Parts: sequence; structure tokens; C-alpha cells
Amino acid sequence: MTGYSIKSQTMFEDIITIEIRSLNSKYFDFSLKCPEQFSCLEDEIKKITKKTLKRGKIEIRIKKHSEKDINNGIQIAELRKKMNGLKKIVPRISEEKLLELAILLPKKNDKNTQKLTHKYQKSFFAFLQKVIDEVVSFRLKEGKALYKELRKYIKSITTQLQQIKKRDKKRLKIKKKILKNKIESIIEKYDKTRLEQEMIYYIEKLDI
Repeated sequence: MTGYSIKSQTMFEDIITIEIRSLNSKYFDFSLKCPEQFSCLEDEIKKITKKTLKRGKIEIRIKKHSEKDINNGIQIAELRKKMNGLKKIVPRISEEKLLELAILLPKKNDKNTQKLTHKYQKSFFAFLQKVIDEVVSFRLKEGKALYKELRKYIKSITTQLQQIKKRDKKRLKIKKKILKNKIESIIEKYDKTRLEQEMIYYIEKLDI
């Protein structure tokens, strides 16, 4: 089932943004794009994700920025430039989502390989679960909308099927009469039983 969520959260001196996309798939197909720092957590991220989402083509993108960098004038100017560019592409998007997407855009020379502490990891996994839960909510909303649509189609098919059954009975009689009249007009003598057998065989092969 389709699902989507993107959230940002301040974690110690960092701003972490997690974006999750989920597409319908028979199996659990997982992919992760993240800073080098988070690569060591990939197995645990996959485990947590699979436990809740079960299946689907899941893509997770993680972005990390330091609060010090964001408070810096150069970083703010860079973010504003990205936001302005995104605003032209998606004019109706909210400022909050616009900022989150701007933060997700890659930054040159972003190489922070500081080791993640146990406390940091614990906070990160708790945040990840929140984002995953939002994807579940999105899936449920999408599923309810799809259910209503399918119910509408089934009702329409059932109604039309009843009409087809009624028309089918009349159609057989009309077809039989037309064929009989045509044959009688060109053949004086014929085997009535054999003719009816051939006509029934022919009529049954016709589609509505």
C-alpha cells in the first residue's frame, strides 16, 4: 500500500529529517539513503521498519544538519535559496514541508563522521518509529479511500450484470428468430432438429 511521511526533529545539537516512501509490493523491499554516520544502524533501521510496515517497496532517506550550521547566516541563505527554488516547482506546499524538503537536498562537503552515542541512537530510533507510524496512518487513509472506490465499482458491476442477464434472454430469442427467417428465405426444406442444434451452438458462442 502507498504511504508517505517526512518529519524533522531536533536531536541534541542536530536536526534530523527522515523521509519514508512506501509503494505496494508483495515482498519487503528495503532501501536506505543516509549520511555515513548512520550506515552502522542500517540493519536495526531495516528491522524496525519491517516489524511495523511488514511489506512493500520501502525507501528511507535520512538527513542530518547541525543546529550551529543552520544558525549560521551562510547556511540560512543556502536554505532560503533552496526553498525559493522548490516553491517554484510546488507553489502550494506549506512552509514547514518546504523547509523539510530543502534540508533533504544534498549539501556539498557534508562529511561528519562523528560516532553516534547509545543515547543518541535511542533517541533516533524513537523518532524513526514516529515517522513509520505516520506512514501506517497514511496507508490506512489510502486503504479506506480505495475500499470505498472498489465498493462503488462492485455495485456498478453487479447492477449492470443483472441488466445483462435480462437482456440475454431476449437476445437469444431475437437472434434465433432472425436466423430462422433468413434460412427459411433461402432453403425450402431443412432438418428442423439439426437446424436448432446449429443455431444454439452459434448463439452460445456470441458475446454480449
